Amino acid sequence: MDLLDLSTVKKGDVINLLNTDKSLFSGTIVREYKGCLALAVSIKQENYRRLNKNEAFELIYASKDKATRCSSVVIGSSFNNDFQILLITTPKVIAAIERRQFKRLQTVIDIDYCFLPEKNTYERISKVEPIWLKKMKRSFTVDISAGGISLITYEKQTKEKQAVVSFNLNGEKILALCNVVRIEEISKNKKTAMKYVDIKKEHVQLIDSYVLEKTKEV
Repeated sequence: MDLLDLSTVKKGDVINLLNTDKSLFSGTIVREYKGCLALAVSIKQENYRRLNKNEAFELIYASKDKATRCSSVVIGSSFNNDFQILLITTPKVIAAIERRQFKRLQTVIDIDYCFLPEKNTYERISKVEPIWLKKMKRSFTVDISAGGISLITYEKQTKEKQAVVSFNLNGEKILALCNVVRIEEISKNKKTAMKYVDIKKEHVQLIDSYVLEKTKEV
């Protein structure tokens, strides 16, 4: 098997580690050494599992143009407060998926949303007034990808062009500012497609890894 090209990864990138039940937990690259990587893994994650020295495991590294599933082995392990620090061998590529756009997964996930006032245009979620985050409504998704999300909305007439959404994935709360792409009538409700405008990079990678793993199960 080929080795993962370490020139494509950098400090701060997120790698998602696979449990045997296909659930994911994440680690952040803190340093690259010759022939190995150092990861910081929060032990407070919902799906966290302790990895021991010499243990083999699988991981998913998602970049903008490719999602790569790999195998690796733990060289060393230590704990620092709420983090397990792992030193792992350079990942060996099991499969890589090239893509022009993010893969989409049809799935039902609880989600909260709030349309933002039409007169304002936001570029950063930090600029959204807190009052709108208190007006979020509960709904559910139709499909999800690392580029955007579709959900059921209940407003009869919607002219708003932006929204904030919040949902949980693998125990991680994801908050994103979105642009409304299109709205389709579905019975008495609406299917609203949105594109992420402002979302944490590690959350994009988490969603992408989740979608990749779930589509392999179908």
